[in-house]
Amino acid sequence: MSDLKENELLAILQEGQIITDSSVHNLTFEQKKMIVISALVSTHSSSLLYRTIKQYLDKHFTKEIIKEAMFQGIPYIGVSHIYDAQSVLIKVLTDQEESASLSSARRVSQNKKYDIGLEIQKTIIPEFTKEMFETSAADERALTVQFLTTFCFGGIYSRGVISLEDRELLTYSYLICSSRDYVMLKRHIKSCLNLGFDRQTLIEVILIAAPFIGFPRCFTALRTLNEVVPPEKEQLRNPQVIKTNDSVDKASAASQQEEAPKDNSKENVDKVNVAIPNQNSIKAKVAQQEASSTLNALKQSKATELQDAASSYSEFANIDSRQLSPTQKIRLINDFVSKHINTPTDIELIKKILAIRIKTMQNHK
Repeated sequence: MSDLKENELLAILQEGQIITDSSVHNLTFEQKKMIVISALVSTHSSSLLYRTIKQYLDKHFTKEIIKEAMFQGIPYIGVSHIYDAQSVLIKVLTDQEESASLSSARRVSQNKKYDIGLEIQKTIIPEFTKEMFETSAADERALTVQFLTTFCFGGIYSRGVISLEDRELLTYSYLICSSRDYVMLKRHIKSCLNLGFDRQTLIEVILIAAPFIGFPRCFTALRTLNEVVPPEKEQLRNPQVIKTNDSVDKASAASQQEEAPKDNSKENVDKVNVAIPNQNSIKAKVAQQEASSTLNALKQSKATELQDAASSYSEFANIDSRQLSPTQKIRLINDFVSKHINTPTDIELIKKILAIRIKTMQNHK
């Protein structure tokens, strides 16, 4: 692949990650990195996996952590895929002239794996474990009881290096990225909840994986999550929109009371005139939130050096309520970017992000 094409693809990926990262607040940096690793391993993205490992590898996010994040996928995507992924890790270590030897994680003796695996199963998926033991036919038990408990939970979950909670979060990620077994995905969503993860954190896992696996899998995972833990009723409504609409209704009612009814067309015009300022008000609030979110994402990405950006973003936030053509709006964006962003790559990236914000606001007029 030419450098030009590669740089363009990486810029698109970076843009996607900036957008998703701005909405992720519960996951730690290490958890986010492990989820990206699991997404790349699941989608067999060797070249991108190589680049990502080079970027992530440091004294805190060690080769052992990367290895265990990969190994957690063994029960869900198979040894063959993990073998190839580990080869990529070894190549990175070799190219960086580091020791390519990977120390073995904690290994449970074979005669104890079943017992330890059973205890782990009971901890994270108690209902499913009970169901499997009680309902599996005699000729299925070698797979559904003995092998599952010994190999998966006794052999993989017990390896250490990363916590049991993070291993289960990785399992959830591997299932999102690679599996069509939605029954199993539901079970592991419940497992994550049993271990203390909430709905928002599980949505954040989908967000982190999104640039690598695409929207169809993301929306399928979201639908499955909603079946297990539906959104709270208050999350189904936008409080700002509700408040604004209530204000519009009250203002419209007051307007009708003040003015004697004449004809339906005039009454409808009055309603529209009353509603417009309120809609502009909510757009300004939404724009301000979007600007703040974008600014936070830029700061977190460390992709740019921004000076006096807050005031410029405040100016940008009011762009939608000003009488400007789309061309004038984009010109203002370009002026802002040229003033505050130093490198050409960053200029193009931020232009795209801000143009998306403006287009979103325009579509809501």
